[in-house]
Amino acid sequence: MSANPFGRYVRDERVKAGLSLRVVAAMLGMTPVYLGAVERGVEKPFRGKYWEALAQAIPGITVEELERRSRMSRRLEIDIMGQPEHVGEAVTAFARRVETNSLSSKLAERIKAILEEED
Repeated sequence: MSANPFGRYVRDERVKAGLSLRVVAAMLGMTPVYLGAVERGVEKPFRGKYWEALAQAIPGITVEELERRSRMSRRLEIDIMGQPEHVGEAVTAFARRVETNSLSSKLAERIKAILEEED
């Protein structure tokens, strides 16, 4: 499994700060094995109760960015049963583009703007 945005952020900032996995894990009261698994994306991002301590332990990390990266690292499941066919087709087409990494940032911004418009 490849690292998710949360794990990549934590690892990149920890390495940039010159801190070992063992030292940071001890500061957080968790095992280095668990912290390493979070960084690699094997484990889900840990709960927000650790974020403040992590931000204090690793220079450059912010609670706000941890929250943002955590949201980006969650699997999302959408139930389209009972929705009109055109809605299901739109959701499926969007999901395929996301899954195959073929959704450009420009197109994503356009879609977001359309969805934020008032009907």
